[in-house]
Order: sequence, then structure tokens, then C-alpha cells
Amino acid sequence: MLAASLAVGGFTAHADDRFPPYDNTEEVKAFWKSKPDFFQWKTPADLPNDLKWENGGDLPEMGDPAAKKGGTFHDYIESFPATFRINGPDANGSFRSEHHDNILITLVQRHLNVEGWAPGLADEWAISPDKKTIYYRLCPTATYSDGVPVEVEDFFMTFFIMLSPHIQDPWYNDFYAKEFKAITKYDDHTFSITIPNLKPDPLWYADLPPSPRHFYKEFTDDYPARYQWRKSPTTGAYDILPDGIKKGRSVTLTRVKNWWAKDRKNFRYRFNPDFIEYKVVANMDKAFEMFRQGQLDFYIMGLPRYWYDKAEIPEIYNGYIERGIFYSVYPRISRGIYLNQSKPPLDNLDVRLGINHALNFKKVIEIDFRGDPNRMKSTFAGFGRYTNPALKPREFDVAKAEEYFTKAGFAKRGLMGFG
Repeated sequence: MLAASLAVGGFTAHADDRFPPYDNTEEVKAFWKSKPDFFQWKTPADLPNDLKWENGGDLPEMGDPAAKKGGTFHDYIESFPATFRINGPDANGSFRSEHHDNILITLVQRHLNVEGWAPGLADEWAISPDKKTIYYRLCPTATYSDGVPVEVEDFFMTFFIMLSPHIQDPWYNDFYAKEFKAITKYDDHTFSITIPNLKPDPLWYADLPPSPRHFYKEFTDDYPARYQWRKSPTTGAYDILPDGIKKGRSVTLTRVKNWWAKDRKNFRYRFNPDFIEYKVVANMDKAFEMFRQGQLDFYIMGLPRYWYDKAEIPEIYNGYIERGIFYSVYPRISRGIYLNQSKPPLDNLDVRLGINHALNFKKVIEIDFRGDPNRMKSTFAGFGRYTNPALKPREFDVAKAEEYFTKAGFAKRGLMGFG
């Protein structure tokens, strides 16, 4: 029998009596103790004297002071989320971004408008001269959505979880094992993270999320089932409350009352709606019609048939719907042809070069996408000083394609290609 006081729409936001109580406190401490080179405790006197602490104070504030707060923003998702966990089986669905990735406040945040980093959970940060250790000073008033303070050991807890086989998520197991070398506590608000290798910008790699120890106190070998519908307390402006869950129909995010960052620079003019409702609408055409009727406040018209064909409507002509095109500072995930180079014949460079010259991207852009997209010069174009300007795409050229295919041993051209 489920805990009725917390059950909403067939789901529970917290523990229920299907799982016996569990306390992993001693297990966690033993795990930390078993890896003394990775989990370290020192004193403020051990901090290097030559650190240059930064706080992003010279950057302009993010957000618009004219933005109004309150109300409900109506959006949609194509399917009800399979879980509210952030890792493990079924956790990497599209809704994870809406309730976690786009909401959670981590240690620092990349400024949305200019080059640079701004405070998140950390008020200050410093990078060691060898750029492998990043030091943080936590905001002393930072709390989770349930009011519990964020503590240094919560970042230690992140490693306990992400390195555990209990999450049944090999990618995280591998990443956290290879990409981090040590985490060190100096006092209740100061700690450091050490990475094993040089990175173009170490803050990208050492910007970890905390894992609230009180929430993950029951983390054990039945984690995927025990935590399937438990929503972790968040450091961000929105949380999912039990009454915001309507099974199969919608999920509503509620703005956190007394959010710790609500009056802080770079946060006070953002995260303005009181509620963000995600209705489940499986069909894009139906969602567009709901948008026309005012049931949804926002619709991405990324496909040409929406931007051109379905846009021939009076709501747009009469100004009730505004359309806009904008480009983000950093490109969205690149779209293209991805090849597995480990298997023949694609392990042959000449085959891959032939394929490159045989692809007519210009025609696809002009006909299928009606000339709107731009072809990127490389998968990593658009990242400022991290982009190699010398890279450029290979042109569509049938003669060059034939030349490379011939070199690879495919000299005869037939109706289905080269053989």
C-alpha cells in the first residue's frame, strides 16, 4: 500500500512502504575512507597562498529588470516522463532537461550574454597555476528546495553515487572514474576538485552538481526502483510538488518559495513564472493547434512545414502570434552524417573521404530545409576561441568521390553505388 498522503496520480514524491527504511551513512563514510587519495580532508591553512579568487563581479547582470513575475507558462512534452531520477534506467529522457539540467544551479554558471563565468552555488572560485585544481567557496546561505543547506559533503556524495554500480548507468561510472582525480574539503564552505588532465577551460569540467545526502540516505542496490518517482530537492528555482503531477497528462514545475537565490545578482530577474506546466501532447500537429488556440504559450517551428506552410494563418497575420528567428551564442547539437570508423569499410580513410565528397548538403539545405540552415565548418564550429578556424567542410564533388572510392578498391560504379 502506497503512502496515501504523498501519492498523487499513481506516483509518489517521497518514500513509500514498498521499500524498507535504509540508512547508508556508515557505508558512505567507509567508501570515502577507502579512497584516501581521492577523498581528502584538510584545513584552511593548507590552501595555497597564491590563489587568485574570482567572483564574476565585473560582468553585467543577467536577466531583465522589466520582466514581470508570476503566472503560468504553458508548454508541452511528447510523452510523460518514465522516471524522475536523474540517472539510471530511463533517466536520460528529454524531460530530464526540463526538471533538472535547465533548473539545477551548480557551482558556477556560464554567463548568458558575454564571455565569462558568474557565481552559482559558489560565491568565489580560483584555479591552480597548473590548471588542474579548482577551488570553490560556497555561498553560506545556499539551500535546497526543502530548506536544507548545501554542504561540501554533498559534492562528495555525488561521487559515491556516480561511481556506484547501483545506478545501473555505466556512462556515469566511467566518466566520474576517469575525469576526476580528487575532491578536498578545507572547511564547511571551501573545497577543491582536481582533474587528471589539462582542459581548455577547467571550470567546464569541475562544475559539479551536489547530491543532497539527506535525500540519498536510502541509496542502495535497489536504487532504480526505490527512487523511480522520488524527485530530488533542487538548488534551482523550480521543483515538482506532488500536486503538480497528473499521471499521463501533465507535470507542473512550481517556483520554490523563499528560494535562496531569488534576490541575488544574475538570478533576481530570471525564472519569473510561478508555474511551468508541461502538458503531454504526443502529436506535433495537435500541439501546434493547441498553440493556435492559446492553450500553449510557445511553439518551436523548427521544421519548414510549420514555419512556412502552417504559418499561413490569421493569428499570425493579425499579430496575435509573433514569430522570431534567433541564433544562440553556441550552436545547438550538430546535425549530419555520423560514421562508425572502427568497422570496415569505414575504417578506411579513403572510403570516408569519398563519402564526404558524395554528400550534397547544399541541396538538402536548399530543398528540404528551404535554405534556412547554415552548414557549419565543423562539428565544433561556433565556440569562439575553442574553434579551429582552419577546419572547413569538403565540397560536394562527384569526381573526387570517385577518385577516393577507387583508391579504396571500389573502382566499379553501379546503380547502387561503388563495388
